[in-house]
Amino acid sequence: PDRDSVAVAASAEPGGVPLRSARGIQRARATPTPLFRPSAAGHRRRLLPRRTPSELEGGGRVRLGHLLLPGAAPARGRGALVHAWFEEVGWLEDGLPAEEVLLQVARRVAPQEPAASVGELLERFREWVEHPAFVRVLSAAEYPQGALLHRERPFLFRDRGGQGGGGRLLQGVVDRLVVDPVGQEAWILDFKTDRNTDPEALADRYGPQLAVYREAVAREEGIEPARIRTALVVLEGGRVQELGP
Repeated sequence: PDRDSVAVAASAEPGGVPLRSARGIQRARATPTPLFRPSAAGHRRRLLPRRTPSELEGGGRVRLGHLLLPGAAPARGRGALVHAWFEEVGWLEDGLPAEEVLLQVARRVAPQEPAASVGELLERFREWVEHPAFVRVLSAAEYPQGALLHRERPFLFRDRGGQGGGGRLLQGVVDRLVVDPVGQEAWILDFKTDRNTDPEALADRYGPQLAVYREAVAREEGIEPARIRTALVVLEGGRVQELGP
């Protein structure tokens, strides 16, 4: 599916690989483990547009990019490459992908991009993965022992809206998902390359998107929505911005 599509595809397999043993983990905590720093922006509730299936193209399928990001096409190439590079990053403790691997990804994802531009963006990528705020959320040590890491986790579900209970078919991909199956918690990270890094603007723009991601993960993993933390990794702003429900 398109990167800007809404949805979380349920798969028969968990999709994550436990990188640490879950032995000896304490039972579920009463409150979610704090990890993200709250944004200075207010947390607004904003509902996704409601449409009946007959009003939507593709049999009721809604593309989040169409709903939320008009005029974003010029930045998609750069954003797609950055997302593809972060997909190659597991836990930071396991090391970063080799430069040749990242260049191969660039040739596959952005074959028309000039070599000089790829080189400049690669330098920015190296800076991002070394930034303290980003190191924190990319490191296994910051999550409960035994947590599962999912990269580019797809989803697909039908929401409960719409006339006749049909709802919309919501489809998309979660950039980075960490699930603690013992403590029944989850953390959703969404990488953003926006030039405008104003917290209020980003909250208004992407809040509905992360709300859909939260619902998708709640359905997929059987975790209470209140125990699923969602945050934007604002690369150009050097911060992790949590967006609440």
